[in-house]
Amino acid sequence: MSHIARQVTKEDFATFDYILCTDESNLRGVNRKSNQVKNCRAKIELLWSYDPQKQLIIEDPYYGNDADFEAIYQQGVRCCRAFLEKVRGPSRPAVAQARPPRPCGKCQQCPLFS
Repeated sequence: MSHIARQVTKEDFATFDYILCTDESNLRGVNRKSNQVKNCRAKIELLWSYDPQKQLIIEDPYYGNDADFEAIYQQGVRCCRAFLEKVRGPSRPAVAQARPPRPCGKCQQCPLFS
């Protein structure tokens, strides 16, 4: 498994339909950056706004336990499913059941993967 993370670029605003942020700070930063782009087509939204359980605040599980990491993972799965249902529409097949996370070999300090 390979992971690639990067900052949002100005080109992303013209390339993608949606840019989903995971907290208010990221949302403000992405909105600020989008104001510098003439041809912004991306809808910038908070991922957690799609939670069917309406849990809009996500607590950082860093100082928590395994249950806290599991809770945030399940919330992310719920939100992603709801987002995909909105984008694809109800006629599309349901999103496959989420698989539990697998260690990437780089998360040595994460209690979920120890």
